Amino acid sequence: MSPDPSDPSIEVLADHIFSKSDDAIADGSQRLPHGGLPQQTQPAPAGEWHDRPPLRHEAIVETEGAGVNGKPRNSLATSALHGAASTGHAPRMSNEFDISRIGGPDVMQTLEDVVRRAGDAALKYFRQGVVPEKKPDRSPVTVADREAEQIIRDHVLSTYPDAGFLGEETGSHGDNKAIRFIVDPIDGTRAFVRGWSTWSVLLGVEAEGVPVVGIAYMPAAGDLFAAVQGRGTTHNGSPVRVSTVSPLADATVTHGGLQQFTQTGIGEALIRLANACDIARGCPDFDGYRQILLGRSDAMVDPGVQPYDICAPAVLIREAGGRFTSFRGDETIYAGGAIASNGIIHDELVAALTATPYK
Repeated sequence: MSPDPSDPSIEVLADHIFSKSDDAIADGSQRLPHGGLPQQTQPAPAGEWHDRPPLRHEAIVETEGAGVNGKPRNSLATSALHGAASTGHAPRMSNEFDISRIGGPDVMQTLEDVVRRAGDAALKYFRQGVVPEKKPDRSPVTVADREAEQIIRDHVLSTYPDAGFLGEETGSHGDNKAIRFIVDPIDGTRAFVRGWSTWSVLLGVEAEGVPVVGIAYMPAAGDLFAAVQGRGTTHNGSPVRVSTVSPLADATVTHGGLQQFTQTGIGEALIRLANACDIARGCPDFDGYRQILLGRSDAMVDPGVQPYDICAPAVLIREAGGRFTSFRGDETIYAGGAIASNGIIHDELVAALTATPYK
């Protein structure tokens, strides 16, 4: 039987449910002095984690052998795109990603150009204004979202017919887990609709379930971030590194929207965050991760997210010297929530959010 989130002995942490004793809840929910962490003479009782079921996406049907919109496919060697199946919880690759698996040394420039083209197409709608529609989950979608994703999807499916593809608007195509392209055509559609310049186009690539390529383009802000596993992160062509601020009590932490916390049942975690760091600022969507990459903040807390929201940021943060994990500290983009940091304060941040003792 599944735990009842309304039960006071259960704390929902975005991607998991962690069962605790009454004593542990009391220790975790108390209001802490500024910059403090829970003080416990005994470790909190061990809990039991319950993973959510895997995310499901409807498949997109393509005409066999016809490519996209009737265009011929320029396939890479099939062997380069196939490998071991992924569980979605693979450890981070410590070695450099073999970029030849997706096209060689010039492929990053090509992918950046495609992302720029998608972003610039969306920018035209941003400048003239659009009326959003509501998806079944009541999140907004616009013609700009669909057009931007189609630009990237057409390129991916015509160039890499054997690769997998996951897009926020068109869902999943192909079952190849060795190489998969993951796209959020407009990350921050609400910001886009209301005229905020903080929206972005995100393209990530997974290899055997591990994010290895990340590109984030913010057309209205003029920022493009790019990274390949093992090669570092660049901002408009120049290398960037995360901050070296520590401890957490001195850190600036950005976080997703308040509803991301309340709707996932972890409002108390936001209070603990505010008490544990120097300052916590709302900065949702990729813009929160951008602040880490630019050295303006030291961490980002992002509950209630999907793989297409965080595949690209995961690579960008790691390659800039930071850490990117789920709320319980696992290196995965499939847990429903994400914590990114400069790495130095990461364990302390996880402990503060989950109300576990930090040593």
